[in-house]
Amino acid sequence: MISRLSLIVLVAAAFCVPGIQAAEQPSNVAPTEVRLLVDISGSMKQNDPHNLRSPALSLVARMLPDGSRAGVWTFGRMVNALVPLAPVDGAWRERAVSQVGQIRSVALFTNIGGVLEAASTDLKAGASGEGVHFILLTDGMVDISEEPETNARERARILSEVLTPIKRSGARLHTIALSRNADTSLMRSLALETGGLFSVAESSETLSRIFLQALDQAVSAEQAPIENNAFSIDASVQEFTVLAFVEDGAPAVKLVDPAGHRYQNGEHPPSVRWYQDRGYELITVTAPSNGEWKLEADIQEGSRVTLVTDLTMRVSPLPANFFPGDVLELTAAFYEGEERVSSPDFLSVVDVDVTISNQLDLSGTKRISATEQPPADGFYRDVIQGLPELGRYTVSVTADGKTFRRHFAQQIQLNPPIDVELEGAGDHYRLVVIPRSERILVDRTQVAVSINGPDGSKVIRPLSYEAQARRWGLEIEPFGGEGRYQAQLALDGVVEGGQAFNFRPGPLSLDFPRQASRVGEYRSVLNKEEVGKLTAEVTEAILPASVSAEAPEFTELPPVESLVQEKTGMPSERLRDEPAIQSPPTNRMAIVVGAAAGLGGVLLLIGLGLWLRSRRASADDLEETSKGVAGSEVQVSEPEPEPPVMEEDEAAEVEERVEPGLAEPDLVEPESVQLQSWPEQPSSDEEPGMFSVDDEPEEVDTRTPEEIADAILAENQLLAALDEEEFGMEDLDISDTEVLSDRDNEADNKPV
Repeated sequence: MISRLSLIVLVAAAFCVPGIQAAEQPSNVAPTEVRLLVDISGSMKQNDPHNLRSPALSLVARMLPDGSRAGVWTFGRMVNALVPLAPVDGAWRERAVSQVGQIRSVALFTNIGGVLEAASTDLKAGASGEGVHFILLTDGMVDISEEPETNARERARILSEVLTPIKRSGARLHTIALSRNADTSLMRSLALETGGLFSVAESSETLSRIFLQALDQAVSAEQAPIENNAFSIDASVQEFTVLAFVEDGAPAVKLVDPAGHRYQNGEHPPSVRWYQDRGYELITVTAPSNGEWKLEADIQEGSRVTLVTDLTMRVSPLPANFFPGDVLELTAAFYEGEERVSSPDFLSVVDVDVTISNQLDLSGTKRISATEQPPADGFYRDVIQGLPELGRYTVSVTADGKTFRRHFAQQIQLNPPIDVELEGAGDHYRLVVIPRSERILVDRTQVAVSINGPDGSKVIRPLSYEAQARRWGLEIEPFGGEGRYQAQLALDGVVEGGQAFNFRPGPLSLDFPRQASRVGEYRSVLNKEEVGKLTAEVTEAILPASVSAEAPEFTELPPVESLVQEKTGMPSERLRDEPAIQSPPTNRMAIVVGAAAGLGGVLLLIGLGLWLRSRRASADDLEETSKGVAGSEVQVSEPEPEPPVMEEDEAAEVEERVEPGLAEPDLVEPESVQLQSWPEQPSSDEEPGMFSVDDEPEEVDTRTPEEIADAILAENQLLAALDEEEFGMEDLDISDTEVLSDRDNEADNKPV
C-alpha cells in the first residue's frame, strides 16, 4: 500500500520550500565532452554474442553534436585509446564509426580501474571536469589477477583513489552493466558518487537505447514531440533528424512529408540522408517544409525527432539521482538565437506541460503555464517532490506554441537513502553501510551489529566510519567456531534539521568457513520490503524540515460510502448486506469505542498508581529491615532503571571469543562497546540476533470520545482511498492524467 507520504506533489516554485535542489537556469547548451569506455573482455562473447556494442557506439557517434568533444577507450587486461579525444565533426564521426565496427571480445581480464585512470589523467592533474561525462560499459567485475585478494584490493582502490579525482573535478560517470553478472554494486556506487546514471542492460539488444539515455544526460538536444507517429515542423527549423527504433525484421521505415510524398532508405531526394543499422534507422532532412510529417513504421520506445533551430526550449538539467525527501526544481525558458524570449505576446500563447512517468507506464501531467499570467522574466518554474516509489522516472516537458512544438525528456532515479551490502573477502565477510543521501548527518549517526555465534556466544560491535570512502564498515570473522552466524544490524540516524530515525532490518545469516573460491561476492542484504521501510523512516524524518507550511493541502477525501459506490457502482445500502464487504464503523460505534478506550485509560492509570504505591511501601519495609545488617545502614531509594551490563563471566567469555578475529584492539574489550547507546542484548526467550528495545511510557490520550471517533473515521476514509489507488500520479494533474498505457489497454482487451 502506498503510504500517506507517498504522493506526487508538484507545486509552484513561488512556495518557499526548504531543501530544494536548486536548478541551473536554462541557457544555450555549452559544448560537452563524452568519454566512452568499452569492455572487450572475453566474457562479452556470451553477453553480447552479436557484438551489438558496435551499432550502439556508432549511434552515439552519429548523435553527438558538432562542437562537442569525444573519445573512445577499450579495455581488457590492457587499455587502448581507440578513438583519441578530439572535437566532434564529420571526420571524427567517420573515424569513430570505422573503429568501433572493429571491436571484438578478445581480452582476458577486466581492468576497470586502468581504463578509468587512463581516461581521466587530466582530471587527476587538476583539470576541471565540468561538462565531462564518462559512459562505462562492462559485463564483469574487477578482474586483474587470478588471486581474489588482489582483485578485492583493486576494487577498494577504485572506490577511493581512482574515483576521488573524477568526483572532485565535477565530472559525471554513467555506468552500464551488461547483464546481472556484472558487479552492479560497484557500478552503482561509481554512478551515485559522481551524480551519474546507472543502468542494467538485460540483453545486448537494449544497448542502443541505454547508451542514448546516458548520452541524454550529457547532451541536451532540441526535440519535437511525436504523437501517433506524427510530428510538426515550423519555419524556424533548419534541419531535423528522426531516430526510429524498430525490431529486427520489421517492415522498412517510411517518412511522409506534409505534401504526402513518401521516402524510404535508398529512395529519397538529396536533402534527405538515411542511415540504417541493427535495431534503428537514422534520417536527417535539411531545409524541411513546414507542416505535419509522419512515420509509417512500428517505432519502439526511445524513438525521437531532434531539431536544429533558432527557436529553442531550454530546460534546467535535473540530477540523475535523488533521494527521499529531496525537492527538485524545474525551470524552462525559450531562446531565439542567443536571446531569452520574455515577450508576453509570445509567452501568453504557449502551453507548457510537465509529464512524469515510471517504468510501469504510469504517468501524470501538469500544466505549469498560465495564459493570463505569462512569466515576466521568461522562466517557467515548478518543483518535483514526494514521488511514490523508488526507481526510474522520465520527466518530460512539452511546449505547444500553436505554430511550433518543442519537447524535452530526461531520466531521473529515485534511490534508497542508505545501502547495506555484504562483501566476501577471502575467508571472512565485510558488512558495509553506505549513506547515499547527503541529508543524513553521518557525524550524528551510529551503526552497530549484534552477532550470535553457532555455539551460543554473542557480541555487539559498532561499525567504524571511513571518511574517505564515506561509509561504515566492519570485518566479520568467526569467533564461535564453524557454522551459521546470525547478524542483526541496528542504525540510529539523524537528518538535516535534527530529526531522528532508526532502522532494524531482518537478521542476516553468515556461514563459516566461507567459500573463498567465490571471487568477488558483493551483494545487497536488504529486500524490497526492508528498503521500503527504510525509505519511509528517512522520508518521515526529513519531510517536516523540507515541506513549507505554505504548500497546498491535499484534496479532502469524500465519505467512505461515496468511495465504495464509485468503485463498485452499487449503492452503499446494498453493500452493507453483503457478508464479504464490511463497512467501517459509524460515528455512534466510534463514540462507544472511544469511550471504552478512555475508560480503559483511566483504569490503567489507577492500576499504575496502586502499583507504585505498593512498590514504595515495599521499599519502606526494606529500609526498616535493612538497618543494622553487618553493622551498617543501607539506604534504599525509589528504584530506577539501570543500563544493561554484562556479568563478569559473560564479559570474559565474549572477550575470549572475539579477540582472535578482530583487527581493531580498541574494540575488543566489552567495556568499549557503548551498550547504553544501543538496545540491550536479547534474553534467552527472544529471537536470536534481534535487539530488544526498552518500552517507553505510553502517552495518555486526552482527546474527547467525539474527537477520537472523528479521528478513527478520517483514518478509515484515508486507508480506503489508498487501498484503491494504484499510483500516486493522480495528484499531479487535475485536468489530464493518463493512468494506464496503451499497451496495458491492449492487454486488457485481448480475448480470453
